Amino acid sequence: MQIEKETGVKSVNTGRFYSLEKLAINFQEHLNIIEDQLAFSDHNRDLYQAFKNILPISVENHGYVCLDYRNSLIAPSVVYFYDEDFVDYYIASNFDDFLNKLMSID
Repeated sequence: MQIEKETGVKSVNTGRFYSLEKLAINFQEHLNIIEDQLAFSDHNRDLYQAFKNILPISVENHGYVCLDYRNSLIAPSVVYFYDEDFVDYYIASNFDDFLNKLMSID
């Protein structure tokens, strides 16, 4: 899957799918590590707070395909969040559009 951001295009393997409980625990552990690393920077702390309203649905190494509830609690967009560069890449305006973009590797 190709996703676009003003900074360029990133190829994404949608990764492995886990139960939401396991995925949420893994994602929270990553956020806790990030929060500890950013504790001394007000700018980065604000950046971290912005990512608290996204829900991961798939994981790939340090990247997550997420439902993004920052702009809408009813119709979340889908983004790819990469925790090493603190960038979220836009994938789709809603979950149905995301599903339409998926391709089979068969």
